[in-house]
Amino acid sequence: MFNIDTIRPGFRYPSSFALADTDGYLEVFRADGDGWSFVEPEPGVADFAVRRVTEKVRISDLCSTGLYYFRSGAQFLKLYEDVKNTPVEELQGGERYIAPLYNKMIEQGGTVRYHEISAAEIIPCGVPQEYEAFCQQGMSSGG
Repeated sequence: MFNIDTIRPGFRYPSSFALADTDGYLEVFRADGDGWSFVEPEPGVADFAVRRVTEKVRISDLCSTGLYYFRSGAQFLKLYEDVKNTPVEELQGGERYIAPLYNKMIEQGGTVRYHEISAAEIIPCGVPQEYEAFCQQGMSSGG
């Protein structure tokens, strides 16, 4: 699953962990700001394990690119069913974000990992200024 406000040329699956042994993963990059989903790594664990995920609450400098992997569509739907009737006022960020579903997965014993890429590998377009800058860059480079 991928959000609509980031462009991700050159996507590739991670090779730093076994995807077959992973219930979910988030692709991340390092950045400033608080307008992202954030991943907190599991302390002292070297296999890219996620301790928790937050939405618009900075708990690390690992920011989600907006790429969310779930082992299956059925798994995602089950997690969503667990929270769909929660009043929106009780949800982090006051919206039904995808990233916090990983916390449910972790609570239920699932394996969640993160895969880090360089910030240069994404093109954020979440606010008009970012999109306009991208369009100007494309025009000035002949693209």
